[in-house]
Amino acid sequence: MIKVDIMEAFLTLKSCLTELRVMRIMTYMERTLFVLVYRL
Repeated sequence: MIKVDIMEAFLTLKSCLTELRVMRIMTYMERTLFVLVYRL
């Protein structure tokens, strides 16, 4: 039973980290686009 809980917690943590990484990439892309538009 404990093993299953650990796996679930690990998967949840992994999905949260993936979401954070995606958000970071999105903000990075937005910043890059903003810089490109600002230079134009």
